[in-house]
Order: sequence, then C-alpha cells, then structure tokens
Amino acid sequence: MTLLLSIQVDANALPPEKGSLQLTPKLCVLSRKETLCDSQIDIQWALEQPLLLCLFEKDIPSPLMCWQKQQQGQLQYQVNTDHSLTFQLRKQQDDTLLASEIYKVIREQAQYRQRRRKPWNFF
Repeated sequence: MTLLLSIQVDANALPPEKGSLQLTPKLCVLSRKETLCDSQIDIQWALEQPLLLCLFEKDIPSPLMCWQKQQQGQLQYQVNTDHSLTFQLRKQQDDTLLASEIYKVIREQAQYRQRRRKPWNFF
C-alpha cells in the first residue's frame, strides 16, 4: 500500500529569516612563535527581508552591533585572540539565531617525517 501526501506551500508563508553571514578572513594560522591572532575581520550579512537584528560574538553577552529594519550590513571587527570565535546574527525581539559563522584559529604544527623502515630492517 502506497500513501502519497501532497502539501502546497505558499512562498509568502515561508519564514523570512533565511540569512547569510560571511567572514573575511575565516582563518588565522599562528606560527610557533606567535601567541595571538591580531587581525581585522570583515563581517557581512544579508537577509531576505528587513528585520531588527544584532551581531554577537558567542562568548560576549552584549551585541557587537545592531541594525534596524535592514536587509544587509557589514562591520569591521578587530580581533586579538588565541582561540576560535563564533559570530552569530540574531533577531532582537526573541534572540532567534539567524546565521552563524566561525573564525578559526589554528596553530602551526611541526612536521616530522616518519621513517618507513626500522634501522635494523634491511629489506
């Protein structure tokens, strides 16, 4: 027995909260001598419909910046960190998460070659 379900969706009924959040650069590579990433991040966002929203850095309770009824925006944010940061775009009214992006901090690892054979193996 086969059961088919047909659902009609009105395009206007879809949630307007689809958004994008972009970071440039997205990555910081620390050399063995460096302890902190000191760089400027360009943050850009866009939504399908204008909303009241704020940009947060996940570990900080207060917003970095808020916008009133806009569909897109940008912010240049100076970071000085030794760990990865998560940026979040949220609605002001109910704190709903609309988009999230991670600025990754990685440390350069020393690369050592592994020997293929043990020194006593002749073949």
